[in-house]
Amino acid sequence: MDTMMINTDSIVFLKPIVHNVDVNMNSKDYMIAYAVQNELIVENFKVKGEKRRFVCDFSIDLILWSPDSDLITCCMLKQNLIQVWSLSDPSWRCKINENAINIAHISWAPDNRHLIVLSEFNFKITIWSLALSKSTVIANPKCVKNCYAFSKCSKYMAVVERKDFMDFIGIYSCDNFQHLKEFSIDCENAGEVYFSPVELVIAIVAAFSEYKVLFYTIDGRLINSFTKADASLGITSFSWSAQSFYIFVGDYLERISILSGKNYNEISTLNLPESIQSSKTTVYRIMEMSCNEESVLRDTAEKWEFYAVDGERPVSIPQFHLSKKGNHKASKTGINLLVVSPDEQHVAIVSCSAPNVIFIFNMKLFSLSDILIQNEKIKGVTWHPRKPILAFFSGCSHLDLWTPTCCVRMISPFVDELLIKNIKWSTTGESIILNGKQCSTLLTLPLFS
Repeated sequence: MDTMMINTDSIVFLKPIVHNVDVNMNSKDYMIAYAVQNELIVENFKVKGEKRRFVCDFSIDLILWSPDSDLITCCMLKQNLIQVWSLSDPSWRCKINENAINIAHISWAPDNRHLIVLSEFNFKITIWSLALSKSTVIANPKCVKNCYAFSKCSKYMAVVERKDFMDFIGIYSCDNFQHLKEFSIDCENAGEVYFSPVELVIAIVAAFSEYKVLFYTIDGRLINSFTKADASLGITSFSWSAQSFYIFVGDYLERISILSGKNYNEISTLNLPESIQSSKTTVYRIMEMSCNEESVLRDTAEKWEFYAVDGERPVSIPQFHLSKKGNHKASKTGINLLVVSPDEQHVAIVSCSAPNVIFIFNMKLFSLSDILIQNEKIKGVTWHPRKPILAFFSGCSHLDLWTPTCCVRMISPFVDELLIKNIKWSTTGESIILNGKQCSTLLTLPLFS
């Protein structure tokens, strides 16, 4: 593994963009799309002054780039209206009106020319063809999160459907979204559906209190079924690693079951400790500073601060033991976040019972390598697209980065303007968009690309 060191001279926070919604970035050309009320602005951050403006009918609530970065969708939720603009052909435009059905979610199909619109309460899925100006309706999607998924080859769409009080998987062709096949599912209540990142294999995660993951071929043959008898509360998280080598299943008992991507059998179990005894696990803590110290740091040229390494043992994990009468442990509520690095060498985990702690496991050794202890609740984590660098935030103005050799905090100069609510790496990994409620900024880290 390459040693990752952070050169703080490369850190640049660009001036915040004031807008009403999130920012989406086409990292290949460094084009940023953002909205100011009903105006869509597309700006090239590498070419000063290069801007394009598109005017929508109403105030924009959501922006979504197409996978090929040529089309941009603007959604106006109150009006149930969608408008689509083209960068390559500014004269082309499209308007989609969902009438009285409220829009819950929109996404692009892999072919870049179909929009998937999920209605409120999963009443229906409408697939809009921008090339043919027509739509296809899937009438019975089940009201669960991630009720549809696309295959890696972009040829098939799998949908969890509910008919006559029974659950089915519907298979559709991505060429014309015609129904190809459906098959029943061997569980009481189907939940989320996932396609394998490399094969035509579908994983169905059971919903509610049933602990079961089912693996099917695209023609409906059951390959394997994974269950745990002692996990009656069900599954909280599921993740397929990028090359399908591992499958991670988190539950309410603070365990992560690791399945093989070859035969879908369990090969190991990771448990979150309540205290750290081993010196092989590095414990990072952010140093607490007073308001005066923070002000001095912002006024200087420093843009970062290192996390301190806690060498004492044992180290108790905060929040696992809450103050209660008697000696009873705090009730555990499961794995909240579970993200796998693109190289499949690390997995970062956040538990609901320790929301200010990130556990990082080394998948070569199946062991806990690092623990990152924050002062605030972790709101989001995301891996660099190509390197073992983890970015995470806690809803404040700063951004934190972990590598296998250190952990640092990026100090934002916009402390009173930007409270981060989500982040997104560029495809090259040389920059991160930091999105707040009222403004966003671009943090450039060119040495990370």
